[in-house]
Amino acid sequence: FFSSRRRHTRCSRDWSSDVCSSDLQTSNYAAEFGQAGSAIMNITMKSGTNAFHGTMYEYFVHEKLNAGQPFLNQLNSKQATVDNSRAKTRRNDYGVTFGGPAWIPKVYDGRNKTFFFFNWEQYRAGQNVIADPISVPTANYRNGDFTEALGRTSLGNDLLGNAMFTNKIYDPSTRRTVNGSVVADAFPGNIIPKTRLDPVALKVQSLIPSPTIGGLTNNYQGTYPQERVTQVPSIKVDQVVTGKHKFSFLANRTSTKCDFCAGAEGLPLPISAAIGTYIRAHTERLNWDTTITPTLLAHWGIGFTQNWLGRPALVDGYDATAQLGLKGPFTGRGATFPNFTGMTGTTAGGMANISSTGALADDVFQQGTAIVSLTWAKGNHTYKFGGELRNQGEDRKSTRLNSSH
Repeated sequence: FFSSRRRHTRCSRDWSSDVCSSDLQTSNYAAEFGQAGSAIMNITMKSGTNAFHGTMYEYFVHEKLNAGQPFLNQLNSKQATVDNSRAKTRRNDYGVTFGGPAWIPKVYDGRNKTFFFFNWEQYRAGQNVIADPISVPTANYRNGDFTEALGRTSLGNDLLGNAMFTNKIYDPSTRRTVNGSVVADAFPGNIIPKTRLDPVALKVQSLIPSPTIGGLTNNYQGTYPQERVTQVPSIKVDQVVTGKHKFSFLANRTSTKCDFCAGAEGLPLPISAAIGTYIRAHTERLNWDTTITPTLLAHWGIGFTQNWLGRPALVDGYDATAQLGLKGPFTGRGATFPNFTGMTGTTAGGMANISSTGALADDVFQQGTAIVSLTWAKGNHTYKFGGELRNQGEDRKSTRLNSSH
């Protein structure tokens, strides 16, 4: 790459202090940041100094400190209205930093030579999420009484001369062939006798919560806790070889865990389709900076970064044979609650599906980089020359574990 731009600021070359602060570049940025759109964020991690320094910090959010939202509900109590208008929102971002010269008593004094800087940060965000309404079976449906689902407008007569209505349920035990066509008798009153209800279906049904809202459809609105925890430890080591040569090494680790950040609909485990979202990432980088002349600076760097996104099932090793009486290969590690699909539509209050989604896929993205650049300050302008090598790869491993029925 080659770039030239007018200099507005000068970065310090004092190796025992921060080199430059972070900055955000949008559009028309230098050629060295090619093959990227929108914006580029440059972040320079602090370095240690000749004195030991440390900090502790905490950024805190709590719903009690938030302003209430007027007209959110119509409760009689004004205080209750204020309290209920603040949904649970908890955020904590805290950490510690420590840096200074590498120093071992009577062994090594790293002042003006070797510096380190360490940072550990943890971010926690929790809230109670109110899910969108979904349809669950009513008390009558659970007992086999589907009278409320029966349509009122006749669709004509069947081959036996009986009137047909939408959502009319027929008894499969009465199936027979009449004039080459299969016919069956309807359950009287659109009610299935309890003795005819399948025991596996009853056990699955017992896991489904009861309606919280009136009506046959969209009659259940659940809540679920959503908590995200992220940890970020980082360390940087600087080594000044001579007044013109400096090496820097940076290592960073990031881990994020959130159980109900994807697929949650408010149903409880094990029937919820929620999946876990786990992220692990690490970055390592080694830089070498050389001052050739007071206006000419050379930079060499190599680095590697890897991001792993995992989507594990929240229920692992579910024994459907013992818990539900379901026959089949549904036991052992990796087994989840069976996925029941295509049962019915939701127009009359039936659930579209019941599932406990297994792990979908593990995505691993990794990139190795190598860069060399030359910075030349000439008058009011700064010129940059150099090149970059990137080796990128992505690996996806599908590990869907559940079965459909």
